[in-house]
Amino acid sequence: MTIYRVPTLEQLIGLLNLAVKDITISRQGLHNRISKNAVTFFEFMINKAIDISIPIFYDINLLQQFNQVLIVDSTSFQLPEELADVFTGCGGSGSEAGIKIQFGYDLKNSKFFYLFQNGKTPDNHAKNSFIDKVEANDIIIRDLGYFVINTFNEIDKKNAYFLSRLKSDIKVYKKDDNNELIELDLVEYIKDMKVDIVELEDVYLNVKGIIIKTRLILEKAPKEILQKRLRKINRNNKKKVLQLHKEQNACKVYLCIYQTPLQKSYQ
Repeated sequence: MTIYRVPTLEQLIGLLNLAVKDITISRQGLHNRISKNAVTFFEFMINKAIDISIPIFYDINLLQQFNQVLIVDSTSFQLPEELADVFTGCGGSGSEAGIKIQFGYDLKNSKFFYLFQNGKTPDNHAKNSFIDKVEANDIIIRDLGYFVINTFNEIDKKNAYFLSRLKSDIKVYKKDDNNELIELDLVEYIKDMKVDIVELEDVYLNVKGIIIKTRLILEKAPKEILQKRLRKINRNNKKKVLQLHKEQNACKVYLCIYQTPLQKSYQ
């Protein structure tokens, strides 16, 4: 971190000249050093920084059954207006130029991958699934912005696994004695929860004819998170629309395809 959020070359030179004694570098000199070798060096340093900064709080034995543990997220920022032809931004009150970086990290093997795209590209875009990186016995973990049923289906076909939050407008089903899909009323189910964490095996998603067998994890949210969610609902003045999901907001709801029971994984 520096005192500059997005430093210019001149500001970077000033910082370098302050930090490194007996060495001065010009703007052009720094510009000339931004090369493929520099990119390789910074990729190596990012990888090391992630290794050092990730706290060792998980049981590594839990991950042994997976070949890769892929964590994907994105970051975006505005660019100078003259770059709008290269990277399109969202515009409006911001710049017409912007860039988004999709970043993936293999927690188990300490490797990363990334994708540059227009700043206005949504996270649920097909390319952002990184299906080409997923192989059998891998697990990929992403937040709610990447929720796409087609992607989950492709991961399942590869005999791989995913962990995702469940969108509140997505219905979940169980099968009855006649092997028919029956909608599960999550709101009523959450009302009757007697423990903090519940795991529901053999549930199904059915979105536009794509049916996926999965499992569901319901975890009660802390009171402060619940209050924050309810305040957001009130601010948006959507009480009538979201009243059905009020009880669901009392829980963190996770959707996952997983090889073994998860009881130990979330303790």
